[in-house]
Amino acid sequence: MLRWSNTLVWRCPSERLLAHYNSHLGDRHLDIGPGTGWYLRRATYPTPNPMVELLDLNPNTLQMTTTRLADRGITAAAHTGRPDRRRARVRPPSTLVPEWDP
Repeated sequence: MLRWSNTLVWRCPSERLLAHYNSHLGDRHLDIGPGTGWYLRRATYPTPNPMVELLDLNPNTLQMTTTRLADRGITAAAHTGRPDRRRARVRPPSTLVPEWDP
């Protein structure tokens, strides 16, 4: 799918995008919305054991990408990005806005 969309829609071959992706990789990498993990799987990392963190709202996407990275021997920490309700700040009701009574 990426080869088709990158070439026909974005008019930029996947290999060129991968080269650009590689030029911005470090030994610590956060990928927000990794999709299928195509770039992560084919990336050239600057270190043999990169620290990769993934953030996506879809747990299925995270599972697919962590599996693809594991095939390369890379362990990625995956986060769904959903707020932890135990740590969420709850603001008290505003005293500046009067209550509306219909």
